[in-house]
Amino acid sequence: MKKLLLLFILSTTAAFGQLEIGNPNNLYSCDYDNDGIAQFELTANDVVLLNGLNPANYDVAYHWSAQDAENGINPIQNPTAFLNVNPHSQTVYARITEIANQLTYATAQFTISVLLQPQPGTVEPIIILDFNDDGMSIVDLTQTESQILNGQPQQMFTMTYHLTEEDAQNELNEIQGEQAFYVTTQTIYFRVSNSGYCNAIGSFDVIILSPGYETAQPTGESTQTFNEGETLADLDVEGENIQWYLTPGDAPPSNMDADMPLPMNTVLMDNTTYYASQTLNGIESVERYPVTAVMVLGMKNQALAELRYYPNPVKEVLTISNTAAIDGVVIYSTLGQVVLEQKPDTQDALINMASLESGIYIVKISSNNQQKTIRIIKQ
Repeated sequence: MKKLLLLFILSTTAAFGQLEIGNPNNLYSCDYDNDGIAQFELTANDVVLLNGLNPANYDVAYHWSAQDAENGINPIQNPTAFLNVNPHSQTVYARITEIANQLTYATAQFTISVLLQPQPGTVEPIIILDFNDDGMSIVDLTQTESQILNGQPQQMFTMTYHLTEEDAQNELNEIQGEQAFYVTTQTIYFRVSNSGYCNAIGSFDVIILSPGYETAQPTGESTQTFNEGETLADLDVEGENIQWYLTPGDAPPSNMDADMPLPMNTVLMDNTTYYASQTLNGIESVERYPVTAVMVLGMKNQALAELRYYPNPVKEVLTISNTAAIDGVVIYSTLGQVVLEQKPDTQDALINMASLESGIYIVKISSNNQQKTIRIIKQ
């Protein structure tokens, strides 16, 4: 009799131990720092798993392993903000248990995947010279892809182009024939997607310029004062993407270095004229705006207040005279390279520049822990 009762109990447990649950969805999250780890809301699968069962009567738990799910042990403690342990992809196991009868349960599994979040770079405008002068042109929009991807792997993403931001956000009205698209001056929007889950949008401009377009030179005060030690960054002109030069740009320079843009940390020289260009629509101004820098003298400049130097231009020997002893003379090319250095320790220094190539040089003179820079032309 006991054996029959045991068989009856076991068959009943098996009959009531079956639950018809739903197939959980695989979950995806976006990886912004490329470490393969992201946060997931595992409970997003609760409704799917319950498959119409009353949530008040059933418990849904998530587990690290199939064995834990089967045994109903070691549930994941933070299912609403779960961080995967295995980079990029991990399997999660779910268990649905009837609260009134813990022997009635079912298990399932699903995958959580971390997808690389597209992070578009800054896209420079596409500049087109309109030789037909009709304000329209054909352009290959895909030339922007490398700037948009910004070093991220191309094979992970799909890219579409749109005429409005709303269309890009909603993945509507994709531009067809993007490699030969007829445009005017307008903004183009793009959408970058990883598997349809991790998306980013952005834009760039297409600018159609007339054949005779020239960027105007910047504007500002033609004479500006500065304190010793200040640099080109302290000069003030109105314009975009300003670059500074030692030459006006309207005649061939005396050497190749002379017409190179100067670093913005170039120390200003007294009574020196610098020339500023600006770049608009990807085109630098041919004309450059001249600014003469004049140093404001103070007590700390007294050691070099009576400084004299000649000749300028110089062919061989540059003479530098000062009321205080000249401690050091360093000569730089316009690229900032030291080409000559001497320590005269005298009031009258003779600097032999015969071995230097023709061009413009910056000379830094030191006396009593004070410094002054001058510009010298070598013939």
